Amino acid sequence: MTENTANKNSNEMVFWLATVTGIVCLALLMWLVDLKWLHGKAQDLPGSLVLLLTIVLPLFGVPVSFLFALMGAKFGHLGGVMFTALAIALHLLGSWWIAHSWLKHPLETLVRKTGRTIPTIPPEEAVPVCLLVALVPGVSYTLKNYLLVLGNVRFKPFFWTLLPAHMIHATLAIFFGDFTGAMTTPKIIFLSVYALLLIGLGHYVVRRLKRRKNQREENPQLASDPV
Repeated sequence: MTENTANKNSNEMVFWLATVTGIVCLALLMWLVDLKWLHGKAQDLPGSLVLLLTIVLPLFGVPVSFLFALMGAKFGHLGGVMFTALAIALHLLGSWWIAHSWLKHPLETLVRKTGRTIPTIPPEEAVPVCLLVALVPGVSYTLKNYLLVLGNVRFKPFFWTLLPAHMIHATLAIFFGDFTGAMTTPKIIFLSVYALLLIGLGHYVVRRLKRRKNQREENPQLASDPV
């Protein structure tokens, strides 16, 4: 076994250990803390206000996890999924318009101040790059959308790749919000397993896309092959 392979295996172990530990801690927190207050507060809010906040605030950098959980608490998992899909679609449309309007240059300046580099994305790489950016952890939802638009990704791959990718992540928060009305042990187990599956799927896809990118850089003839 080479040193590089040993380092990769060690990083994998650390990643999964941290992931499982984090999920267990959150599961214990959900089991110990009464979350009915969150569900009650959400029920007291007008549905139109919850939807409006979820549509508008993420365009200005407000984290989406709480807003998506609020949607689940207010509308339930079915209504939450439908309205969140609408909100995400409007986020993508709004991000596209903002990044192609007179706000483009101020937005580019703001993005660079965060320390992020605006990528230049070749058209043939649009779908895998959009998927990779959507699944990479540690980057805000809003910044991901703006970075891709500023990277000159065409609208079709941008919209149709990010919409399902963002929705897959959003469903976890929606289910959590819905369950806060009556959080039970089976629901906590479901959320924990679902979170583990989402993280595992995202990790696998990101690793595969990065490996494929490295192979294409080493062998340009692979550029026309499917991911």
